Amino acid sequence: MLDGNLGKIATIAWREFRHTALTKSFLFGAVALPLLMGAGLLLFPLLIASQSEPLEGTIAVVDPTGRFAPTFDALVIERQERDGSAEAKDVMKRLGIDDRTGFISQGLAQAGESPYGEVSATGFTSNDEETIERLKAEARDGDWLAVAVVPARQIESAPTSDEDLPDIELFLPRSTSPGHTNDLEGLVRSATVRTRFIAAGEDFEQ
Repeated sequence: MLDGNLGKIATIAWREFRHTALTKSFLFGAVALPLLMGAGLLLFPLLIASQSEPLEGTIAVVDPTGRFAPTFDALVIERQERDGSAEAKDVMKRLGIDDRTGFISQGLAQAGESPYGEVSATGFTSNDEETIERLKAEARDGDWLAVAVVPARQIESAPTSDEDLPDIELFLPRSTSPGHTNDLEGLVRSATVRTRFIAAGEDFEQ
C-alpha cells in the first residue's frame, strides 16, 4: 500500500513538473541561455581582435620647427609596447569570471593590444599653401595616412601658456574609419603637447 501511494505521488509530481517547469521557456532559460552566454564570453574578445585592423601608414607633418615628427614616432613606439594583459585580468576580476584556463583573459588581452601597427611621421618644414595642397592631394590618392599641419606657435609656446594658439589641421582620406580617426587625433594631440614640453626644455614625465 505504501509503495502504491509513493508511486502515485511520484506520478503526480512528475506530471506537475512536466506541465509547469519542463517547458520550452524553462529549458531555454535554465540550459540554453547560460550556454549561449558562455559561448559569447569566449568568442566576443576573439571577434573584436579579428575585426579591428591596426593603424598603419605614414602621416605627413607640416611643421616649420622640425620637432614634431621625431616626437610622434617615439610616442607611437611607446604605445606599441604597452601590454594589455594586466587590463584584461582586471576586467575578468571585476566581472567575477573564473578563467582558470586563461583562455578568455588571453582573448581580452589580444583585443586590447595596441591598435598601432607600423605608423610613422615624415616632416615637412615648408608650410606654404602649395606644399600643403600637394600633400592633401597625395593623401586623397592614398600616399599618406593623414596630413597634419602643426603651426610653429603650437610648438614654441610655453606649455603653461594661456594664449590662444592656432588650431592644428588634420586632413584624413574619406576611407579612414572612425576608430582610426580617433587614434590619429589622439596621437597628434598627445605628440603636440609632448613636443611643446621638450621644446621648452621641460621634463614631460613630470
